[in-house]
Amino acid sequence: MRSREYKYFLTGLGIYILAVLYLHFFFEQPLRDFLTVFLIPGAGFSLIAWRLLKDQRIASNRSAIKNEVAVLIILLAWIIGYITRGTVFFNQLIPDGWIENKMINSLIITTRKLLVFVVGSMVGIQVL
Repeated sequence: MRSREYKYFLTGLGIYILAVLYLHFFFEQPLRDFLTVFLIPGAGFSLIAWRLLKDQRIASNRSAIKNEVAVLIILLAWIIGYITRGTVFFNQLIPDGWIENKMINSLIITTRKLLVFVVGSMVGIQVL
């Protein structure tokens, strides 16, 4: 096994193990929950993707996005801003009756996330 070929897989596995240990020791999550919650979608799907794509060659080493670092920093700031302040801001714009209704509130949350994450990210990439 050449470590160069498996560096992303091993890095992902290390991050997964650290996350499991962190949640177990700091938040007292039982280890049996990680088998279904993390192992199948986390390691299982990653392993399937790795097996399917391991022999494919990368087309280009150049980035498709100009100023990729600036785009990433701005998108991270956008997401952090939404998570910390955005939900309160959007909830102030919506009538309280809509927020109390679970079905309408679910639709509002989905629409809000689509607007913020998908449309906001696409506009941010196009501007930069």
